[in-house]
Amino acid sequence: MLNGFLRLTSPLSAFLISATLAWYWHFSNMPGLPKIDPGLASVTTAMGVLAQIAATMLGFMMAVLAILASIANTRLVRNMQRSGHFHRMLVRIFVDNLGFACLTLSALAVSFRPDKVLVLAPWVFGAAAFSSMLFFGALVMLWQTLANLKPSSPSIE
Repeated sequence: MLNGFLRLTSPLSAFLISATLAWYWHFSNMPGLPKIDPGLASVTTAMGVLAQIAATMLGFMMAVLAILASIANTRLVRNMQRSGHFHRMLVRIFVDNLGFACLTLSALAVSFRPDKVLVLAPWVFGAAAFSSMLFFGALVMLWQTLANLKPSSPSIE
């Protein structure tokens, strides 16, 4: 089940799912989703909050990278490097950082100029879905790594 979840939250799968959701929102008349004139004040407020959350998550993912750098000398991480799992986890985290950075910038663009770039709102939603899916996948991989971490030196135990 966990491998299926990690496959679903791979960067390509997450991109395809989030782009499909954003496209569906943009071209459908689903009730509850603002499409035509949702009110510029509400969009500005929502995008400002979304930009703050994305920037906070970007900082959190940078802290995850710092944690991984601090445990890089353990036996588990060396084995993960040999098998390629560590590289996959780093790629996922860096792509997630890129997604949160794009989400922050696009949400700020809509927040500052909603009259000009309101058409980006569904794609900002897609970027949020993309970043969230990658975040949960990276969180699962980090949890698996930290749960199996043991000291490399017997004197530390």
